[in-house]
Amino acid sequence: MNKYQATIFSTDSDIYTALQSNKVKLSDNSIREIAFNRGVLFSSNIERDTLIEKMSELPFSYSDVVSIQDKLATNTNHEIYSILRIYEGFDVNNLYEVVENVKLERNDKYREESITHSGGLGTYTIEVTYTEYDFRRGKFQQKKLNGGKISFIKSKNFTSVRFTQTKKITSILNDILYYYKAKVLDAINIQHIDLAHISDQKLRNMFAKHLYDFDNRFTLDGFNYFGLEKVRLSRIKTIFEDDTDELNSPPSDLSSDYDGDEEDESSQGMITKSEENKKDEHNRVFRLNNASYDGHSLVDAKQIEELCDEGFYRSFIRWKSRVTLLSNKPIVTFEIGFEDKHFCREIKIRILHKQFSYSGDDKEKIEPHEFDIIIKSLEDRIFNANDLIIEELAKHTSTPIKTLKKEPEAEE
Repeated sequence: MNKYQATIFSTDSDIYTALQSNKVKLSDNSIREIAFNRGVLFSSNIERDTLIEKMSELPFSYSDVVSIQDKLATNTNHEIYSILRIYEGFDVNNLYEVVENVKLERNDKYREESITHSGGLGTYTIEVTYTEYDFRRGKFQQKKLNGGKISFIKSKNFTSVRFTQTKKITSILNDILYYYKAKVLDAINIQHIDLAHISDQKLRNMFAKHLYDFDNRFTLDGFNYFGLEKVRLSRIKTIFEDDTDELNSPPSDLSSDYDGDEEDESSQGMITKSEENKKDEHNRVFRLNNASYDGHSLVDAKQIEELCDEGFYRSFIRWKSRVTLLSNKPIVTFEIGFEDKHFCREIKIRILHKQFSYSGDDKEKIEPHEFDIIIKSLEDRIFNANDLIIEELAKHTSTPIKTLKKEPEAEE
């Protein structure tokens, strides 16, 4: 209902504000075009402020208001990706009927969603566009146009799935995989990057260290370490811990790197030892859950190592590597983190830009064909790191360790 209140109950003041504050999307000619479609002509000599004032005084129907809202809609460019792999007989040639059925089932519930799909030799691509509304913004700027894609790429021993990391696209992918398992082949094995069952900080930290590879031990994949720019540490949480742990409580400020409780000074006078222990347990000064560092010499920074020894791991890193797979061997900046940072699952990947100089003053956008080359090699490094951690974990246990995998759930 809020979506319709944002447009139906718009006053002339709302329209005036919308037209006045968006000179880029609504030029003088665009405003005159809106007026012309209403059957009103304004002289070209009228200044913008006067033109907007006269326009806002006109009666506007619902369709007129929606047309302005569409012109002011924000195009959101999502550049965060995620990956997984599928084994055991998955065939991209069976995806057409699967995706068609998922589209049909989602159509009634998600009318603001458009899914197109097509296949190629050993590949299948699903393009998704959808509309969301941000009610925290002005009435005419609440509409957000989003998009992304899901790519299935067949390799010799597995199928790579690379997709834009948003809740909407993830839910579509989960529906596709759920339907495939239910109607085509139940025996497929889906591998996510998920270290939520690992509590050892050394094993958790192996993941990030393997990715930026300070010692250049894994350069055969085409990445040579150039610099580590930012590290976020998060307190380790596992699926085996008590669900009542405070990390499960909703964060009060998502922009903050740590959460804590303020000290309670209300208790005064004589108390028993038992009461004092309870008070101290309940009223800790703070509990550090996340810490971020940026700058130089982060690879072996003392503060980072000390926190890692206390049960933290590198849940986010930004680093640079020289990519020898590309012509001119540019320096590329990467970011990798996790949506669920304490549990270390739902990986998020960004390939930001390339540069050729040390200073980075010549930053350039990554071209699509370059992105495809980079993400393929980066995916190999990510899953190699994951496999190494699982192997090391198996060495420290008396029974073989089986990787826990999160099964896709159909969207209700």
